[in-house]
Amino acid sequence: APTVSAGVNQMKNGLFTQVGTASDPAPSSGIVLTSWSKVSGPGTITFGSPSSLTTTISADGDGIYVIRLTVIDNAGNSTNSDFNLIWDTTAATGSWTSPAGGSKLNGTVSLSANASDTNSIASVTFSYKINDGLDTFHNIISFTSGPYTASWDTSSLTIDSYTLRMRILDAAGNITAVVLLVEVVAIIPQGSISPSNTTQDSVQITWTTNLPTRSRVIYD
Repeated sequence: APTVSAGVNQMKNGLFTQVGTASDPAPSSGIVLTSWSKVSGPGTITFGSPSSLTTTISADGDGIYVIRLTVIDNAGNSTNSDFNLIWDTTAATGSWTSPAGGSKLNGTVSLSANASDTNSIASVTFSYKINDGLDTFHNIISFTSGPYTASWDTSSLTIDSYTLRMRILDAAGNITAVVLLVEVVAIIPQGSISPSNTTQDSVQITWTTNLPTRSRVIYD
């Protein structure tokens, strides 16, 4: 009888190629028929080349499928092999737990977030960018497992408004991005501010700082 392998188990969210193998040991009569089929699963499986050892495969519904490769030789001997397919088009979910949206940050701050998926999470990445319409995201840290907590040193950053982003990649390749708006500020020690030109409607204040800024001052 022929020997056959349907290939490795898969977790996918889109069209992919599965490579099966088959041979007919001596005394060989040769393989006459190759066929892919669905054994079980919640939806419809589409095979690009159902009569070839190598085929593209896609599904129309999330869930667990058993896919079978059957080969028959010229003597009528039949052998089959199965592989498991997890079809997952549902992205992971996540949320920031710290800091809160709109927080004013200074120095080293704690970052923490939650992430979950119906199957498994491949990676979680924290990153940031200045909200100036020009900046791109800069990575802070990446995780391959939880807990998703880290320290972020903002002391060298320009005083400005920032977007924090958590990028969640699940094992099937689905991506979720969860963003949070925060502000990096300078905390000026009490007593270091010099008020002058005080009137009923205004006051002029001056102080010395070594922190870079784009001439943006936040009063609190």
